[in-house]
This record gives sequence, C-alpha cells and structure tokens, in this order.
Amino acid sequence: MDSIENIKEALVKACIKSRPSYFKPFLASEKVTCEPDKEGFYKFFKYMLAVSKRQSEGELHLKIKLPDPENKNVQQYKFYDTVHLHSRLTIIVEESNDSIHLDILPF
Repeated sequence: MDSIENIKEALVKACIKSRPSYFKPFLASEKVTCEPDKEGFYKFFKYMLAVSKRQSEGELHLKIKLPDPENKNVQQYKFYDTVHLHSRLTIIVEESNDSIHLDILPF
C-alpha cells in the first residue's frame, strides 16, 4: 500500500479531486515526512485544497517541474486550473532512499 509511487498517486488524486481524505492513510506511512510535521501538514493541506478549489475554474491538472535540474530528487507538483497562468497549488516532493518528504508552498 505505501510504496513511494502509491503515495505520490494518492497525493495527486487528492489534489485533483480536492479530497484530502484520499491522502490521509498514506500520510501515516513511515516513508512520509512533512513540514512542519504530519498533523500540521495535513491541516494546511486541507486548507490549501479548499482555497484552491474556491479559486479555480474547471478541473485541476498536474505539471511536474524540476526547480533545480541538477537535483532530480526534488520536484514541484504544480496544479493548474483551466484559466489561470499561475498554479493554484504547489507541493514540493523530495524523494530519497525509499522515503518521501512533502512541503506545501503558500499562495
């Protein structure tokens, strides 16, 4: 259940569907670390999904960006709607040695 790929798929599904509960069971995995901690991350994740849903038009879609081409372990999961030029939600995903670290950028 908690392979890194499954964790990332659940994260993307939760963001696209604006349903943080899809991701909550995966957040409990020992393979996941978060800023500031898991409880704080989940509260902010729920809030950011609610805000992005209110501010978005149409369905969200994902574009994965590499902020540093030299470090392919750190990716930005940017979720865009059908109208706005800037992402509605950005999550920093850092993979290392069978673990994943998550952080959310504020607006």
